[in-house]
Order: sequence, then structure tokens, then C-alpha cells
Amino acid sequence: MKTIRFENRVSFRLPADWLDGMEDGVGIFHPPRPRGGTLRVTTEELRHGGNPGDGDLAAATRVILRQTAENFVRADDSRVGDRVLEQLDDGSMLASYNARTMIEGDMVAIYMWLRGKAVKEVVTLAVFSFALAASADGSDAFVTAIGMLDDEIRAAELGGP
Repeated sequence: MKTIRFENRVSFRLPADWLDGMEDGVGIFHPPRPRGGTLRVTTEELRHGGNPGDGDLAAATRVILRQTAENFVRADDSRVGDRVLEQLDDGSMLASYNARTMIEGDMVAIYMWLRGKAVKEVVTLAVFSFALAASADGSDAFVTAIGMLDDEIRAAELGGP
């Protein structure tokens, strides 16, 4: 496994043989085999508009994180399945779901994760999406890949250096 530090906001691990690149500010990662799926990663920081050091600001920031995670799982979208929203032991949030959709005429399965952490007045978000041909979804290789990605995203470290 190799450690990826993306945009100085998130660190996560991927298999050492996965290839990586960038496209319009989005990290692109994929296994070396053709049609092995593509992981895309992006990050963002949200800042509460109050005065830094305000005791209520940290609580308000945690509310922003929770609302962002709740919106991410898209409760009103009937194409979405397996919605997960949980608070992890380190206080961060994990939201995830999967969906099937058409992209450029191909049916694609997309697995989405949002990891978010609130520290003082800053919420750090990392969004991961793994897309693959819907016909391959459910195969042993992809079940293994999705399990590995879920484990590594749960273990990802958020925030600055």
C-alpha cells in the first residue's frame, strides 16, 4: 500500500500499483488493469463565519458538518441505495451511498463517500467516488476493491499537516 496526501487536506492509502493523475483539480486513481474502475478524489474546506475562538463556533461548525453529510446521502433520489451516515470514533462523519447511472451511453455503478471533520471553525471535507461498468459491479474483484476502499476511506486522515 502507498499513502496518498491529496491537496494537503486528506491522507489515505491505496494499493502500491494503482496509477494516479489529476484532471481539473480532481485526483484520479485506478488499478493498472483495464476497466478496473476509477477513483476520483476532491477536497474542500468550509469555514464558519463567526469570530475564531468563540466557544459556540465549534458547536456550530459540527452542525454544518452534520448537515453537509445528511445532504450528501441524497435521501430524495430514488436511484440511490445503501445510504450510510455515521459518526466515527474520531468525531468525523462518514456518509456514503451507491447508485447506477448512464454516462456517455454506458451504465455505470458509482460508489460515493464523504468524510468530513470539524476542527474549531473549519470543516474539512473529502469526497471519494469510485465508478465502474455496472456489468462488473458485484464481481469478486470489485467487491474486494469496494471493501478495501471503504476501509481506507474510514481510516483516512483529514486536515492540514
